[in-house]
Amino acid sequence: MSDELIAELVADLTPVTPVRSPWTTFGLVLVGGAAWVAVATFATGPMRPGAWAAVGSSLLVAAEALAGVVAVVLALVGATQLATPGARLGLRALALPLAGLGAWVGVLGAEWIAPPQVFSLVGKRPHCSVETVAFGIPVLLGGLWLLRRHSPASPWAVGLALGLGAAAIPAALMQWACMYDPVHALRNHLAPGLWLALLGVWAARRLLVRA
Repeated sequence: MSDELIAELVADLTPVTPVRSPWTTFGLVLVGGAAWVAVATFATGPMRPGAWAAVGSSLLVAAEALAGVVAVVLALVGATQLATPGARLGLRALALPLAGLGAWVGVLGAEWIAPPQVFSLVGKRPHCSVETVAFGIPVLLGGLWLLRRHSPASPWAVGLALGLGAAAIPAALMQWACMYDPVHALRNHLAPGLWLALLGVWAARRLLVRA
């Protein structure tokens, strides 16, 4: 092959942008999503009076706060692992977000059985369930956009994990912005996240290219 032909072939090559590291995407979704949800939550209403003080006064309340953070991180880590090109983890990676969500539900159940503080309507947001979903949608869509050039083996699993993570961020903050009642939290803060998980499955199957 002549040098002239090689030069012509090289000249016709189009530069390809490297696929972003899944861990970089994890950081962008976590930090960007948390910042967006915090701004949206504070812009639509105040935090529940005494919410932060309760964290330091009860180990169970502190465990609930930690469980919410862990659920967010595990869901986004699961999505990150599943979105790694060539990874064929399937349901094994979904065990992470499901375990985090299960632990969070378990802590709320413990609070219902042995309340660390009096259940109260103080700080109740009339549209908290709608806000949880609405605040999470941009996080989900942003995550899918960042992962659009990846080629996951199971796009639906990526969407499910990412949807759970996107829903867990506003749900975790809503625990301190809305009234204190574990049953209310399960029904109005965590349960609406299932809609985001389903939306994530639907959107990922259409926006992400299957490997």
